[in-house]
Amino acid sequence: MRVIKAIIGGFIAALVINGVWGIFTENLGTLGGILAAVFLVGTMWFLNHYIGLIPNEKNSAFIDMGISIGIACIVRDMIRIGNVDEILTSIPTLILVIVGGSIGGTLSVFVKKDMKKDKESSETIKDIDSIESLV
Repeated sequence: MRVIKAIIGGFIAALVINGVWGIFTENLGTLGGILAAVFLVGTMWFLNHYIGLIPNEKNSAFIDMGISIGIACIVRDMIRIGNVDEILTSIPTLILVIVGGSIGGTLSVFVKKDMKKDKESSETIKDIDSIESLV
């Protein structure tokens, strides 16, 4: 049942984002893209991850919506265009997206470790302050 829920969650996210994003951007331009990112992706994230339609392990990356949306975009364009030749021109962009995502994920690990270290050091300072107040 877990896999079926994940497939349904990915399908809904891909369908909503691919179907409605263009309406935002056609009517509002760049602002529409920003609003679509906030409202569409935010709503789909809430549905899939917070409510739990797509289950994730603790401390795991949430890449499932991105994969399902990306595959849906590629398949949609292959159906619209009718051949694969035009899709091949997007391979450099896909490679750069993968590299960018990898860099972002790696940096987030370093930031999280640094935040944990800062939190631990501030707790140590509080402990020292509380001990000094007793003396």
